[in-house]
Amino acid sequence: MSQMARTPVPNSEVDVSPFNAWKSQLLEKKQPVKRLLHSDRATYNVLVIGSGHRITTNFIPALKSLESTFNVTGIWSRTIKHAKKVSDTVGWPVIEQLDKRSLDASDVIVVSITASATPQVLKTILETTDCSDKHLVIDTPVFAGFKQSLFTPLLRTFASVSVTEDYMNFPQYSLLRQQVNTGCIGPIKKVTLNNTGYLYHGLALGRSFFDFDLVRHTKKDPRGIHYTLDNGGAIELVLPYKRLAGSVTIEGENGSFHYVNSTDQTSANEILNRYESVITESWDNNTCNGFIVKTNNHCEYHKYSMKGLPMMACEESDRAFQACKTLGLIDVFKSLYDHNINSRYHFLQALYDNYVSHVSSRRAGKLVWDYRLIMHWLELVTLR
Repeated sequence: MSQMARTPVPNSEVDVSPFNAWKSQLLEKKQPVKRLLHSDRATYNVLVIGSGHRITTNFIPALKSLESTFNVTGIWSRTIKHAKKVSDTVGWPVIEQLDKRSLDASDVIVVSITASATPQVLKTILETTDCSDKHLVIDTPVFAGFKQSLFTPLLRTFASVSVTEDYMNFPQYSLLRQQVNTGCIGPIKKVTLNNTGYLYHGLALGRSFFDFDLVRHTKKDPRGIHYTLDNGGAIELVLPYKRLAGSVTIEGENGSFHYVNSTDQTSANEILNRYESVITESWDNNTCNGFIVKTNNHCEYHKYSMKGLPMMACEESDRAFQACKTLGLIDVFKSLYDHNINSRYHFLQALYDNYVSHVSSRRAGKLVWDYRLIMHWLELVTLR
């Protein structure tokens, strides 16, 4: 592909309706799938692959919080000393190689490595053991690009694949979905993500309010990216992305509901006074301990163990964001044995959000056509 094809286009419109050949399959996959982890067993063996920042910051506290259900039987990394460092910290046994014994003993295989390295690791796993009865939990983006996407059929050989789209599962967004799903603002017309949600994470979050409806048309302008969905709904992703320093507005036929980030009790009070229907952080001695939901001048407190999450390996200034990621990741693991929003987020949904957001955000012309070819190829090899 030429360098010209990669040049960002500040104002561009893209018709992504050709991707809707995925529609029936994606609609089928978003239905709650049969859980393979049944209640007749108390614990399930987990093999962790990877030892980077994501593992130490999010996976360790998430799995430690759920250790009564998930028993980590080993951790493997291409760099053994990194795996040993994790082992010294949390006590997970080090697996020096991905052999048949360690893979056969696992019910759940967690893969959290670079997207470019994922295909080779998947090939090694599948060449070593039968995965027809195993869960795969894999990070976003599932694959880095076209070259890695050629390995998509490998995912079909696992019993089930769960994608760690934990941003969509942040507790404040789960609370926001709960509120608007009551019908308090009527049918949803538009979701605006103000500096909230990076590319495919933002698209996944926005679509989660519309039951994962597909995108028909996108437009990029200096303000951000505008998505029009098949059902007529709209998602606006206002750039740039600023982690938690943003807001979400859900507009319905009968009103609006908001999530607005607060940084202390003073800013939380200001937000509660400004909005009629809003969610913001709850504070205790300058520490976020959950969220406040305000509806009709009534405040309801939802406490989360934001501070009590075990072994959060991050700077204090980054703790709130990483705590939300960990809480979202906990919901991903819970979806293996109980139905929640992540139960319907199959890897096909994750691939769709990755490609559509890339097409919409910074690529046009020749590369858009190339991406259409990729999507068509993926349709042929993965959606049989």
